[in-house]
Amino acid sequence: MSHGGLLGSTRSGIVDEQQQITTASKSSTTDTITHNNNLSSLPASNSSSQIQYAKMRIIASPIFHMKDVVRALITSVPKSGELIETLIHYGDALGATRIHGYLVDKTYETNTLINDEFSVYQGPALCVTFDVELNEQQWEEYFGVHDAVIQQQEQQQSQIQYEQQNSTKIASFFHCSDFICVLSGSRVVYFDPCDRMTSDERSYVSIFDLETDDIEMFEDQFKPLEYFLTPSKTSYQGTIIRLPLRTGKCQQMISHRLYNLDDLCQQINDYFIGNDLYSQIQLLLSTNLTSITFDYTKDFYTIKPLIQVQIQNQTFQSKDYTKYPSTTDYPKSFTSIINIEKESSTQILTATNTNNSQSELQG
Repeated sequence: MSHGGLLGSTRSGIVDEQQQITTASKSSTTDTITHNNNLSSLPASNSSSQIQYAKMRIIASPIFHMKDVVRALITSVPKSGELIETLIHYGDALGATRIHGYLVDKTYETNTLINDEFSVYQGPALCVTFDVELNEQQWEEYFGVHDAVIQQQEQQQSQIQYEQQNSTKIASFFHCSDFICVLSGSRVVYFDPCDRMTSDERSYVSIFDLETDDIEMFEDQFKPLEYFLTPSKTSYQGTIIRLPLRTGKCQQMISHRLYNLDDLCQQINDYFIGNDLYSQIQLLLSTNLTSITFDYTKDFYTIKPLIQVQIQNQTFQSKDYTKYPSTTDYPKSFTSIINIEKESSTQILTATNTNNSQSELQG
């Protein structure tokens, strides 16, 4: 199966680049990648410039570098609270009822990775889970991963504007991370704007299937996802977005802005507390969401809650009112009709302060 991709933005200044991406992106399938580093540590039978690895489908990059396009995108995407807002937007749009975010303070092994440079992404990360699996249409609309062979040209054109809108939101992820991983069902997709997936062809997306692909050679690459997988290690009954944080400077960086877990805690507080009215309105207007949780963990055995948000569907109606003739001197006070469709409550627990703060809104 061949795959194609679309990354675009409605922002001014890069419209021409979007059109080039649409026409220049192509798909390919590869069963081998070149891996010349640390050959001495590999078995003698594998010591060659071409080493056969797991089957991996890739989406080739356009004629220009994707990292330059992403840099242009994030300059027009607000930083403050945008990451948290985007995650909530994705969850509700995908049909999820529960969003659970984990601030993971853990470093994984780096011996068996797709590329040695990916070792910097084995450290602290934000993992956000949604209790819904992506279908093919959602993969395409929200992450630009689709089957280009069966997609008709007119269908592509009709969805370009919608995909560009969602791709703009994806760009907010790159404020804190240079390497995005999405797991849904048995499919794992890595987004690398620096084109390091293979050495023989520049590609910014690689696609794996945990059920059919042999990924043993990349064991450490998939370790950060292991906690969420089924006992068979072949699927996850939902969707995960993993954002390894840009905690230190390296050669390949989309942005020079570094992020740590404290920065993420601050963003969570800014969104739910500092920007309380806006966040509450977004939650009350959500279609599917019933709960949002963010936790801190070092090993997934000890979990420390950071925030808990509950959204309950309720309806109350008050019809206690009296109609007066226009000639009547009616009382100056009256009872209004109130319709409460949803109620949202937020509980914040910080790492240094265990005092609870409650904020509630009814509307």
